[in-house]
Amino acid sequence: MFSDVKQYLEKLDYLKGASGSCIKSAMYHVEKAEILSTVDPEMSIFRLITAEEEAATSILLMLKEHGYHQSKTLNKNNHLHKQCLYPFISSISEMLSKDLSKLSSHPPVLKWVDIDGSDAIELSFRIMLEEQKLILKMEPPLNFEVSLNEELHDFRRELVEFLERKGFSNTVKHLKDVANLRNKLLYSDGNKIPNTLADIENGNYNKLARYQLQKINVLISIYFMTAPYKKMGKAIFLEQALFSYLELLQHVKGVRHNKSSHPKYEPNL
Repeated sequence: MFSDVKQYLEKLDYLKGASGSCIKSAMYHVEKAEILSTVDPEMSIFRLITAEEEAATSILLMLKEHGYHQSKTLNKNNHLHKQCLYPFISSISEMLSKDLSKLSSHPPVLKWVDIDGSDAIELSFRIMLEEQKLILKMEPPLNFEVSLNEELHDFRRELVEFLERKGFSNTVKHLKDVANLRNKLLYSDGNKIPNTLADIENGNYNKLARYQLQKINVLISIYFMTAPYKKMGKAIFLEQALFSYLELLQHVKGVRHNKSSHPKYEPNL
């Protein structure tokens, strides 16, 4: 269960800056979570929740370190900015997967490569064109754009609708649910001690741990698709996505805009 995420343990030596430190911290918590999984499953999950937050923080800090437009408004100490990141990425992934499925039946290919002496993840797509198998890849990996009618697509509205369907529209409630999970793991409810995951055989621990590890894996993989490529310049899609993410954060905080009042995304090239 931990093996997919543990691959990153061998990739930590050349990480730099505050963002790299957060990746190292995330993996430290993953290691501790695995050790605790059979002796203290509640604390194991607590460690995995912390690892997810550290992985999310690494991306926020990396965007600042690379000088992405408007990244200064991101706050690593704001739980909203960190805990909305994974559902945001999931919504983008769902939308892009639908479009990519029209070009290829193969999933994207992730491959470890060396970039200026650092470990990095390369992203490529296998497609069929006129009965020929082609491999498409970009450097940096997220250096593409999503456009509609030859204009850069601003997908904030679709993202908001996706998150509402998934139950993330009420951010305060979502944050309380996360906090309440930690409370259930660590504190008595007045009737019994907090051992809700002690029975490993019922599958509750494995289900929750796998979900947390999935989130950690996605966040760290995105870090390795971006941070090592700093010298190649900014990735267009990250700039585009960041613009939508900041607008999304305003939405979930309750600041709603009419479509006509939305500022138009302009790439900072």
